[in-house]
Amino acid sequence: MGNILQNELKNAWKITVVKNRQGLESIMKAWEDLQKAEFSRVPGVDPYHYICELESLGQHAEPYIICLHREGRLEAMLVGRHQLVRMPIRLGYLTLMRTRLRQIHVFHGGVLGQKSIEVCSLLLKALRDCLNNGDADLAVFNHFHCDSVMYYVIRGETPFLSLGYSPRIDGHWKMEIPKCIDDFYRKKSSKKRKTLRWTIRKLEKSHQVYMKTYSDTDSLEEGVSAAASVSSKTYQHSLGGGILDNPQTRSYLLSVARRGWLRIYVLYINNEAAAFEWGIKYGDTFFLRTLGFDPRWRDWSVGTVLFLKVLEALCEEGNINHLDFGFGDAEYKKIYGNKRTDTRSLFVFANRLYPRLLNVVHQVSVDVWIAAAFVANKLGIERKIKRLWRDRLRRKLV
Repeated sequence: MGNILQNELKNAWKITVVKNRQGLESIMKAWEDLQKAEFSRVPGVDPYHYICELESLGQHAEPYIICLHREGRLEAMLVGRHQLVRMPIRLGYLTLMRTRLRQIHVFHGGVLGQKSIEVCSLLLKALRDCLNNGDADLAVFNHFHCDSVMYYVIRGETPFLSLGYSPRIDGHWKMEIPKCIDDFYRKKSSKKRKTLRWTIRKLEKSHQVYMKTYSDTDSLEEGVSAAASVSSKTYQHSLGGGILDNPQTRSYLLSVARRGWLRIYVLYINNEAAAFEWGIKYGDTFFLRTLGFDPRWRDWSVGTVLFLKVLEALCEEGNINHLDFGFGDAEYKKIYGNKRTDTRSLFVFANRLYPRLLNVVHQVSVDVWIAAAFVANKLGIERKIKRLWRDRLRRKLV
């Protein structure tokens, strides 16, 4: 851990950066304290979860954490990691090109401690100094809330040619977990309540249906294999999403299972895995990471059946008050979520020729996609295009 800025900053602030795994030990206790003080805690920036992810990535990633001190005390952090990536330039689902870059990935919720304009400005300036000094080509601020101080600071203080953004503003959806599943149904209209219950009964009357929960190290192998077998049949798999049964995934899931955080839910139909959801139980919140279903069972609404069974299981745990659906405005999130926050990923490119040229190419593709999506929405064909494209990706897996 070394000083980025050699001189003392305004109001006796001092900045240091952790760039390797050995440096993590020196900040762990202060990091824990900052995380515990957060009003809304997320697992990605928990120090132990951070290490779980880092260890699963092996030599492909290293820490990159900017620390802001005053009078010898850690007051704020910008939590990220440094990695080599092949950054895609896309038009929707279509990848136009990939380019190799050194990236600092700043986690969602990655500003811990003080979040004043002064503090966020100092953290951003330190990060931009690191980029301009050659530590990386760009920094990605992953799904920062659009009403956050850091979001406004990045938009206001980053030079035009160095600032990029994701194609659209995404919702961050959450849901309050009822005390029991009957409370959930009672809040629905009579028609909706009957429809949901009939969806489950229809499937159970025609097939053998049950859900299994995998949350400990002993059942991990079975859970990962079952979930990955379903995931491999989804369109997300063609895009590199879903859940993969590989050493990296198993290493990460084994670590979180040891801490009691892991939940993998698999819906079986006739003893065959048909749908899955998995996520992290952290504090009083279940953070949904990935879900998917076998397209063969689409007409039976197996995704809805599994969601309702998962919701019942979360109610029965008794100490889970919220479900965090993550980012995006999928239809099921709009149906079940009761709180939405705007988020957007921002990109800060180094003040060098190649990164800035790459930003220009990236932003042109973003603007073209935004214009195309606007036209498709006005014509009322946006959902149809998405459906056709996803079906095409699924067919490529067959």
